[in-house]
Amino acid sequence: MTTKTFNLKKAWEQVKKESIENKLKKTPYPASVVKARELLLVAQDLLSKYESEKSIKTREILASSFEKTMKQYKQMIKTTD
Repeated sequence: MTTKTFNLKKAWEQVKKESIENKLKKTPYPASVVKARELLLVAQDLLSKYESEKSIKTREILASSFEKTMKQYKQMIKTTD
């Protein structure tokens, strides 16, 4: 993945949708959901680092890490439905 193909705005919208709009109605959350939502915090951290990073190589690594984190999040959420 190159930084040219990584859409930062879309990535932030994806995290916002999952963390704000896609909440369970019941609390307390099951442990599996808590672990999955922790991945959203990791994703937010990666995006913040991506925004301030100057190195293209490091930005590519952060973008790739974000994509992997969100893929793992989605897999975890599927198993909790």
